Amino acid sequence: MTGRTTINHSEYDSSNIDYLMEQVSRDEHDNPVTTEREETPKKVNPFDRVVVKLERKKSELKTPKGLKPERAFKEFDRIHQQLVGVKPKLNTKTKKTIESLVLYFINHPSSSLDLHKGIYLYGPTGTGKTSIMKALYQFADVTNVKRFEIDTTTAIVNKIRSGESSYVIENHITKNPWGKSIATCFDDLGMESELMVYGNKINPMAEILYGRYENELLTHATSNLKPERIKDKYGQRIYSRIHEMFNFIHVEGKDHRINAD
Repeated sequence: MTGRTTINHSEYDSSNIDYLMEQVSRDEHDNPVTTEREETPKKVNPFDRVVVKLERKKSELKTPKGLKPERAFKEFDRIHQQLVGVKPKLNTKTKKTIESLVLYFINHPSSSLDLHKGIYLYGPTGTGKTSIMKALYQFADVTNVKRFEIDTTTAIVNKIRSGESSYVIENHITKNPWGKSIATCFDDLGMESELMVYGNKINPMAEILYGRYENELLTHATSNLKPERIKDKYGQRIYSRIHEMFNFIHVEGKDHRINAD
């Protein structure tokens, strides 16, 4: 007779447990239970992939252990003062801006900025935009968080003018050989001149910004241009994308070069 063995538990006490397990094991070997039913493959929702990708990005942005905001502020102030040569005279709003930037660069959850977007620091000439970003560059290098490179837009255009166009543009819009994105700050964005190629005017920075947007490369910039002026300089195609690329931060103040005293 085939079938599962029925065990009358009333005939055995706890001392017979080894015997019971042996019987059950032998019975399962002689009469294996097979399942013919196949699981229906789950349909993959493309949106799920996007959510997973975003969650993975969020999980990667962590504040280093032991790097508290107070310590980070002091470290930035030290670097900034060393870079400028004297203790910078900052108005209250600029101090708040710097605090916000430091929290951003250590991926602190209290930051009011979007940690996944870059920084667009704009304002009048001489308000310290470049020195702030250079200090953040050194700060990021010391803390090993959100490290980035700095390149001036004028230097980029000059390299292209000298015949290195394909290399320079490609270098700024692709990931490195290890597949990691290279964060870059473009200093003085909008101050570079246009180029004439076969009688046509081209703006290399427009192509670089577009390429970095398409490849999801973290991008920072300092500029005298207000965000709405980007459309005049680089066109609608770039203007419509910069809102997804940047946190816009206005730096106010007088020209420190003229009002040094």
